[in-house]
Amino acid sequence: MGETDTLRPDSVRVAVLQFDVLRGQPQKNLERVLAGLEQAAERGAQLLVLPEMWATSFAAAGGPFGSAQAQAAAIQATCEVQRLAGTAAARLGLALVGSGFGPESHCGRPPNRLTWQEGGQVRLAYDKVHRFGPTGEPLAFARGCEPPQPLAWRGLLAAGVVCYDLRFGPLFEELLVAGVELLCVPCQWPTPRQSHLEALARGRAVELQAFVVVANRCGRESLGRRGRWLEFGGGSLILGPDGQPLAQAGDGEGLIWADLDPERARELRRQVPVRADWAGPDYARWRGRRGDA
Repeated sequence: MGETDTLRPDSVRVAVLQFDVLRGQPQKNLERVLAGLEQAAERGAQLLVLPEMWATSFAAAGGPFGSAQAQAAAIQATCEVQRLAGTAAARLGLALVGSGFGPESHCGRPPNRLTWQEGGQVRLAYDKVHRFGPTGEPLAFARGCEPPQPLAWRGLLAAGVVCYDLRFGPLFEELLVAGVELLCVPCQWPTPRQSHLEALARGRAVELQAFVVVANRCGRESLGRRGRWLEFGGGSLILGPDGQPLAQAGDGEGLIWADLDPERARELRRQVPVRADWAGPDYARWRGRRGDA
């Protein structure tokens, strides 16, 4: 899509900024995001989605990842750069979605919190429910205990989840029932499982009959208790409600964008009424037989 493309009155333009999130360098990450906001605004975007933990990456998250003082500093830095990015987004007329350290929880660990900022305000917050065990996330982050909530935005019903959440189907049941039409997914998804990210994102788009916007990072970083080096191949995606890509990034830094027509999702839902055919009460009954909570 070119810079001079005209946005149709009944569509919204969304963008993804894919970049190498620098560990513990919030100012440099902020500079990259501020430049990305300007680029997105120049292209007529109304929403910009950023990678998971975009302000600081997973640095100094407490426990085995750093001291309590380092954790507090990371939380404070995240709060400040998110505020500055949100102010810049408001000035440019964009909504901004990403995740980062939330306030410290009752258990002494912060959540990995997705925020939707618009007009200088946080309109939506969601704490990542599923923490990735192989890199020690359960030791460093509090688990979110509430499902993602929908938000009315520019004629679409939108929501967000974070990275590893994509693997867990039951999390999306409430979004299906609510009729969510746009799902934003900040990620730090490593290259060895890149095909899983694409498959899961496309599956969620088809399942929800919704647009899915995945913002993955690129670059290389040492993560977790054992300091494992992980490669991140980007591959950010903007998917239609049929699971087909509207835009896709390569493995380097850059901006992608696409126009979303809400009527496209609604027409698909009229043709194949998945929500009407959903057997949710039976699922609940089967879980009760197993003794699930």
